[in-house]
Amino acid sequence: GVGVHRSGAPIATATSVVIPTSGTTLSGVATWHATGRDGPYAAAGPGLRIGEWRGRVVTVAYHQLELVNGIEVRVERQITVTLNDFCRCEPRHDVPTLLDLSDEAFGALWYLGTGVIDVEISW
Repeated sequence: GVGVHRSGAPIATATSVVIPTSGTTLSGVATWHATGRDGPYAAAGPGLRIGEWRGRVVTVAYHQLELVNGIEVRVERQITVTLNDFCRCEPRHDVPTLLDLSDEAFGALWYLGTGVIDVEISW
């Protein structure tokens, strides 16, 4: 879970992110869009359009270091989303854009105003 610091920034509580040792894991960035179906959905970038990808449920993990009361804290969040569309996601600074999350999904990971976040995706 995540609490909120007086400044409005989230603070970490005890959480863990589990990335399976078997299966596929990709690292890159995620963006968000406010059109399409509401809920935990995402448009798949080229790296995720492998095999029968439409309808695949993937885990999206986000990690952020935050300064809380002068202490550096690692905030870890994860969500599961269903790939229901494709995006013409272009790399950003030579880092692959893996998916375009619904605004609800992105907002569950971090602030929408950020626009782009580093993620790990597994399935």
